[in-house]
Amino acid sequence: MRTSALVLGLLAGSALGQTVTAADATLASRFELGLPAEVTLVGLTAGARPELLFRPGEPGSRSRIRLAVGLFGGPEQLFLPVSLGYRACFRQGLTVQPLVGVGVELQHRFVADFPPVRSFGAYLEAGVAFAVAPRWTVGALLTTDVMFVGTPGFGFGPRAFVTVQL
Repeated sequence: MRTSALVLGLLAGSALGQTVTAADATLASRFELGLPAEVTLVGLTAGARPELLFRPGEPGSRSRIRLAVGLFGGPEQLFLPVSLGYRACFRQGLTVQPLVGVGVELQHRFVADFPPVRSFGAYLEAGVAFAVAPRWTVGALLTTDVMFVGTPGFGFGPRAFVTVQL
């Protein structure tokens, strides 16, 4: 009697472990990692802005929640933006995939001989991604931002990226 209870317990534990693993795999497949390289034309800085994209809907959903943190250097400043936004990816499963996005951004600028400058505002992005392999895309975006809290200003820059779906 005890042996059958032990075997039943092991089987139930094994099935539970497989269910949790499958759920974790499903959750992980909702995430994408991106590594965009960017040049800001206003402020003349260059660097990387790694981003984490989360798809809240089903596998075919266009919607992505975007979190990005950048590090840019230039001849006159160090620029650290933090972004939270929404990106729509159209025509998934095809080679050419248009992208548009909108969000908010907190910017930190460190300029020699000046106190740190912090600005808060909104950004817009539009571009195209190209599917180069299953779960891999490369592409380009044009971004613009308008800062309206802190130090007001306008920014513009091209961004090239590689993204992998987990």
